[in-house]
Amino acid sequence: MAQIKTKKILTVLSLFLFSIMAPRPATYCASANSLANKGNSNYKKKDYPKAYEYYKKAEEISPDDARIKYNTGNAFYRLNDYESAAASFEEAAKDKKIKAKSFYNAGNAYLKNQKYENAAKSYKKAILLNPEDENFKHNLQLALKKIRQQKKTCDNKDKKNKDGKKDKKKNEQSKENEKNKQKSDKPEMSKENAERLLKMIKEKEKSSVKPETMNLRMLKKSDKEDKPQGKDW
Repeated sequence: MAQIKTKKILTVLSLFLFSIMAPRPATYCASANSLANKGNSNYKKKDYPKAYEYYKKAEEISPDDARIKYNTGNAFYRLNDYESAAASFEEAAKDKKIKAKSFYNAGNAYLKNQKYENAAKSYKKAILLNPEDENFKHNLQLALKKIRQQKKTCDNKDKKNKDGKKDKKKNEQSKENEKNKQKSDKPEMSKENAERLLKMIKEKEKSSVKPETMNLRMLKKSDKEDKPQGKDW
């Protein structure tokens, strides 16, 4: 049970702080070393913003010091700035003495930032430098698992989008077919029916003369017929 519990916390940073104790010029010892140690003191108190301020000032004085960059990476990580943390750890990896742990911590920062491909690459670099470290191996497996899950989610999303497009196209085609079917169902008028209809229309027009006009015509005809013939005696 203790071993399982230990594995559950392996994604936590491999955190340790470096005191800058190596011999340096007097000006350096009075500045970068002092600032870095103040950063460490605040870090242990969990005052991460203050720790970062001291580390950053120490970096300005000694920009090539990989150990200060490592500590700055720890501060960034605790401040949830995982992108900056990863960048600091990548810089710290230039120091051979802390190369493996720097890549491991960079992997942890990438993992937190959901950049699983980058995390896997960093863990692999750490394992090549220290193949015996179980933490490195465990977190690599975790990153690879996240990559598979991410790929599966993307595949399902793509499949859903494709199926949606197919259904839409199918519905549009079905509507078009129905429209064409309705057009084809309309009966076409034959030539004979057309001529018959035309004849009926003409006959209707003839029979539509107003009754008043008909009576007038009949009256005129009647007057002509009843007119007396011959002379009026």
